[in-house]
Amino acid sequence: MHDIPTETVRDTALVLCHSALIDKYLEKIRTCKKVLTRNTQTDYSAYYSGMGDGRSISLNRQIKRRMPMKVFWIVFATVYILGWVWLCYSAMHAPSDLDLWGEEIE
Repeated sequence: MHDIPTETVRDTALVLCHSALIDKYLEKIRTCKKVLTRNTQTDYSAYYSGMGDGRSISLNRQIKRRMPMKVFWIVFATVYILGWVWLCYSAMHAPSDLDLWGEEIE
């Protein structure tokens, strides 16, 4: 038998469990018939090759690293503009000295 790390076995079990749940769901909503499983051996070289590819993929590269900065600047500009709108509104509607104390204070 191959010497497979425990983490890999857990990942495989999780994938198989999810596949079974997806099949069960699709049968439930009657979108497709149950797919027959093949009785073939696992190709471990292909499996480990796929695992190696998955580990070498950079998510930042996949989502175009600049996207988080773009979101940051959009949020920053929105908050900045809303801050100025609130400041101008507050200045225009602030009570005068006459309203507060009944006399003009110098």
